[in-house]
Amino acid sequence: MQKSNYRFYIQIRQSQGADAKTIFNELKTFAPRHAPSHATVKLWFRKFRGGQQSLEDKHRTGGPVTKTLPVNIDRVRDLIVEDTFFTYDEIEVLTSFSRGTIHTIIHEHLKLRKIASRWVPHDLTQK
Repeated sequence: MQKSNYRFYIQIRQSQGADAKTIFNELKTFAPRHAPSHATVKLWFRKFRGGQQSLEDKHRTGGPVTKTLPVNIDRVRDLIVEDTFFTYDEIEVLTSFSRGTIHTIIHEHLKLRKIASRWVPHDLTQK
């Protein structure tokens, strides 16, 4: 069942006078493994009681992380291949990526570690 279906059920039951705990228990009985948490039921119960009609989440500011695109991963890889002694600070200056993005690319995508001031693959450092 989709989120909007659960939310619709919460909205209907709330309009019929059921309280959040009763609605949560009904959902747990109906779908024990997939029902929303009690906190989620209370949140949507309050939203509907406050007059919200939409079953969809409100759009939030911010966007998806786009710095770990393949082209950016390749860019960091090329820098490290060019000079294995590059530091985070130097890569940050050359790419304008944040330190966290560089960390994610190096450790999660390229699977590299810094050993003796050099970037080397993780699997070469484990015995």
